[in-house]
Amino acid sequence: MGDAENRRDSSDRRSSPRGERRSRLALIVANLLPLAGVILLGWDLLSVLLLYWLEMLVLCCLALLRVLRCFGGHAFSVLLLFLLAVAAMGAGQMAVLVVLAEAVGLSESAIPDLSKVAEMPLFSALGTLYGGGLEWIARDRPALLLYALPLLVLSQVVELWSGPTLDADRGQDSARVILRQVLGRVILLQLALLLGSAVIAATDTADMLPVLALLVIFKLFWELGTHHKSARKAMS
Repeated sequence: MGDAENRRDSSDRRSSPRGERRSRLALIVANLLPLAGVILLGWDLLSVLLLYWLEMLVLCCLALLRVLRCFGGHAFSVLLLFLLAVAAMGAGQMAVLVVLAEAVGLSESAIPDLSKVAEMPLFSALGTLYGGGLEWIARDRPALLLYALPLLVLSQVVELWSGPTLDADRGQDSARVILRQVLGRVILLQLALLLGSAVIAATDTADMLPVLALLVIFKLFWELGTHHKSARKAMS
């Protein structure tokens, strides 16, 4: 009886308006993080796009944990399809970012070599792109891993834990519902990455503060709208 009451109290606390405000604040912090990096640390547009790429990895890892928490191994086939689709999108975007970095003449020491990837089997190519992408970030843009990524992970966890999302997971009809929600955010990140990539390609530069601000604000308002709809549905 005591355990049931504790779980109910915990559920009420996470689903309260106060918890929802914390969740929304965490979402705002996560989205304003790139703009803070641009203003305070001198990041360029490519750094923001690489951070969005890292955010996609964080979202997918949290989605994996959420689905395993609710459905365990019963959702294996759905998870496998989701991970393969997202892995392909992430690898393709990393390849685009590598091409853009080389096109604008950035002299960086650890940019992945795409010529080797083209001759590899699929899974080896995926591993090389992801491993090479993480090494590129670690060696040439370490601030993204040292400062931005931990804050991003923290904000994403707070967003989930403070809001009603985790409680709503218990009532989901299937793992597809959770993964469909996450896939929507991944697609938004892909759109932001494509938009930023198009700007770099069109202007032949990665240093454009107004474009960076517009990109960040666009993503913020889109995610706030989606978050509000999901919260209302989860709390109903």
